Amino acid sequence: MFDTATKCFKQMFPDSPIAQKYSCSRTKSRVMVEELARDTQTDISGKMKARPFSVATDGSNEGNEKFFPINVNVLSNDGLSVEKHLLSFPSLHADATGEKKIKLLDGELKKHDIGWEKCMAMGSDNASVMTGKHKGVIAYCHKKNKDIFMAGCPCHLLHLAAEKGAKELEVSIEDMLIDVYYYLDKSTKRKQALQAFQTLCGEEQRKILKHGSTRWLSMGKCLERLLQQWEPLTEFFKSELEPKSKGKTTSASSTSSANDLPVPSSVSKKATVPSASSSGTSSKQPSSSRSKKAPVPSASSSGTSSKQPSSGSKKATAPSTSSSGTGRPNSNKQPSTEAATSKKLTRPERVLDTLQSRTKKLYFLFLNNVIPEFDSANVTLQREDPIIHQVRPVVLKLLKSLLVRFVKPSAMLGKSVLSVNYSTSSPASLKSDIDLVIGHGARSYLWLIQC
Repeated sequence: MFDTATKCFKQMFPDSPIAQKYSCSRTKSRVMVEELARDTQTDISGKMKARPFSVATDGSNEGNEKFFPINVNVLSNDGLSVEKHLLSFPSLHADATGEKKIKLLDGELKKHDIGWEKCMAMGSDNASVMTGKHKGVIAYCHKKNKDIFMAGCPCHLLHLAAEKGAKELEVSIEDMLIDVYYYLDKSTKRKQALQAFQTLCGEEQRKILKHGSTRWLSMGKCLERLLQQWEPLTEFFKSELEPKSKGKTTSASSTSSANDLPVPSSVSKKATVPSASSSGTSSKQPSSSRSKKAPVPSASSSGTSSKQPSSGSKKATAPSTSSSGTGRPNSNKQPSTEAATSKKLTRPERVLDTLQSRTKKLYFLFLNNVIPEFDSANVTLQREDPIIHQVRPVVLKLLKSLLVRFVKPSAMLGKSVLSVNYSTSSPASLKSDIDLVIGHGARSYLWLIQC
């Protein structure tokens, strides 16, 4: 960028004499940025030496290197606000173990003559390499300062809890959203076909949203859009699989009809030549009288060989072990092969199977009612301003909103949320199935399919 900035400025501002005289390429720009960064680091380190601070970091992969940006929060001069700064952007070439991470952090602080005495907290994700009691980063931090508080990510904990609960269902909402989006993503033809079905079903033409596994707030919106377009998507994926199913039906019917017809002479000649070592007879066709008594079976029939019997030979009429019928070797192998094939569904087949399942749609409607509870807590906890004082109330509010869905009000009356007994071992505290809060959409659909 810096190499072309000089030419761009001259063309962008032709009437400016300053732009015409501007000359600053890569080398000069790099020196200027490094010098400005050095002044900023000096100012930040001075604040960290004088006032309490907290440190937060997380790994970011870039090629063969792993960067660990060091973010610090420092109290302002009046002590009424918190200032956020990026102290440095070091990289780690070795394995990112807890010991090596703390050496990296300690080295950056020592570079600016900053001690651990005024460090109040350490912020990170909830990985064991950061929060481990023995070899985690926080364990080494406590050797520097035993009063350092480990502040994990509450949003990440909420995500793990929701993910574990969703695994109890018989469907993966994340896999479904990814399959639908990427099947339509790069194909204009498929998108136009979906738009046609949206118009046919009387739905507004809306795009299928992309869900990112690391963007927790996107799942609720993506699921809501999927439910809105459920009928058009069902018809679209039916049409996508229709040509293939027709082809399979045609081939299957032609095969079955061929089995009912007499074998052509060209085929029967090839199929009725017995082996000289097995039958010991000539390869000539049997007489017509023999043929009438022993009709020629189809080459694709199951249970008998395609060879015609010869006079005095019974080996030709023995079942073939290589056929798909009664031969023992194949009778044991064939079901396992079919079972393995049935499990390997293509992406459109998987999606259509989910769209046509009433039970899976009921799960999606239930999740569409529950996910907003987690989104509300995540929106609050992801604010940029310091809200450490709101973390506990927000988490307790979320827990209460989930408990009221399946716990009787009498079991929660006059009790703290943390003391409510919601275990399945106490059925007296739990609501009956008819009283469970599963959402208006899920309840209406359940009533519809039961009728």
